[in-house]
Amino acid sequence: MSEFDVVIIGTGWSGLSAARVLQAKGKKVLVLEAQDRRGGRALSKTIDGMIVDVGCSMIHGYDKGNPAREIAEEFGADVQVLQGSMPRLIAHGEGTQTLEAGAVVAEAGKAGAGGIDLSQVDRATVSNTKSLYDHFASHSPPKDALAFLRLNELGPGIPLETISLKYWKYERNLAGVDAAPVKGYASLVEDIWKSVESAATNPVKVILNAEVTALEYLVAAGTVKVTTKDPRDSASAPTTYTVPIVLSTIPLGVLKERALTSFFSPTLPPSTLGALSRSRSGDLNKIYLSYPSVWWPGGDEKFVLLGPSTPIPSPSSLASPDDIWAHTTLIAENVAASISSRASTANKAVLLFMVGANAAQALERFTDAEIQASLHAFLVRKLGGPGTTAPTPSSILVTRWRADPWARGAASTPVTVDNDGPLDFIELSRSVWDDHLFFGGEHTELDHHGSVPGAILSGEREANKILTAFKARQ
Repeated sequence: MSEFDVVIIGTGWSGLSAARVLQAKGKKVLVLEAQDRRGGRALSKTIDGMIVDVGCSMIHGYDKGNPAREIAEEFGADVQVLQGSMPRLIAHGEGTQTLEAGAVVAEAGKAGAGGIDLSQVDRATVSNTKSLYDHFASHSPPKDALAFLRLNELGPGIPLETISLKYWKYERNLAGVDAAPVKGYASLVEDIWKSVESAATNPVKVILNAEVTALEYLVAAGTVKVTTKDPRDSASAPTTYTVPIVLSTIPLGVLKERALTSFFSPTLPPSTLGALSRSRSGDLNKIYLSYPSVWWPGGDEKFVLLGPSTPIPSPSSLASPDDIWAHTTLIAENVAASISSRASTANKAVLLFMVGANAAQALERFTDAEIQASLHAFLVRKLGGPGTTAPTPSSILVTRWRADPWARGAASTPVTVDNDGPLDFIELSRSVWDDHLFFGGEHTELDHHGSVPGAILSGEREANKILTAFKARQ
């Protein structure tokens, strides 16, 4: 008889929320994590002593029922509610021309910045091949407004030209006030894991550095054999566990890779494989650039450096970081000011840049030093102009989520123009192997994919499905 009822693969938000539900219902849970830390894409680091989130960072819709708020309050996490403000808009091209932000945003709104209101439209009348870019361009907005609309690529992580208009904002994501955990998302996740692992009754067992290399459904026994290895040592002997049920919270990008190998035995059904092949993991990377002081005129907290209104070239065509800035609309924020509860006298100028889609892919090819030198020179030209004296950046942090073997991208994307609709999110949540293998993760949530709420809700959803499966076998 197995020591455990359920094996959960992954210690991100989805695996964590599932473990909490199953533990509360008396199930013996083993959690396997390939990395040497807990949290998945909830990852915080420090730059010049300031905590920054390099993965998920905000509790979006803090005032609209985001489940992360309830969890943060339960564990006494300090949270700073953020104040929204209009950014300074800087025109594309040479020079430091500042545009009237309100006017550009208004023009973007006229171009249908929110896509179409699907509650007011019969979706059958919208072409499957029409992209979000097609929708924006059909309104003939000024080039500055069209460049500003490129910011809609950040969350999805794919170009506007590939995002389906028909299903844009089909889901019911949380919106409203944003908030940030003062100590970073990773600290909150770690505190919750400590609570379930140290529980006086029925503690959850977590094993780090345990990469799952194979899952085999033993039909006659009605169990799943889980094989692991230590990824730090290629010569390490495998370890196996046999349990009634496995919950995979493997990120979409990694799952797509594993599904094409002998990882699953038997192979996943065609319905699941088809959904995986059609689903995409988007690209969103962050750059944190720290300065000893605020040097740019005006000391703006947020600014947008507009790119051209034309589509960004393919990632392989961007031969240098200079090419990236020249073809991309960049949004920047001094998080030492906006998330002031994390800052100290030592860090008053920590700029966060969000880079998405093709630009994010291209960014991963360059070193931190190359990015720092190029971006600093670009900022001096665009924010200060000729004769501006700016201190040398003291530190830089750059994420590379596509290259990360445990992520292979930032998060799942919205429906693309080459897809029939959003049902693949549902298909990816279906259990297989006669309810012995279940799937969670943000990519399995129709309404909240690509988000922390999606991960949390998916874990709770799958935990309840697993409990139902156990009852059915009694």
